[in-house]
Amino acid sequence: MGKSFQDWLAEGEGLYSAAMNEFKNIEDQMEQLAQQLAAKKVEVNQIASVIGKPSIDGRSNPAPAQAAQGSVEVVDSSAQPYTRNSIARALSGQPLRR
Repeated sequence: MGKSFQDWLAEGEGLYSAAMNEFKNIEDQMEQLAQQLAAKKVEVNQIASVIGKPSIDGRSNPAPAQAAQGSVEVVDSSAQPYTRNSIARALSGQPLRR
């Protein structure tokens, strides 16, 4: 003989419960992915601002030297002695005299 109404109802409850659990698992995964995506967006935008590339939002970032508040000048240590004045100029963003 066929299934009773109670059997159909119990089967439906089981299907609903399984589908609801799967839904909640996927929803949790989406929240985790959203957090990972936000963190990666921050990372990419930080890198983009340093190298002068556009951010993920599409806004263009300034050139690398303009991105940071100060700028860094690479100097051959044999060409420029480290003096109090040269260190002060470097820290203040002023060009080093040669």
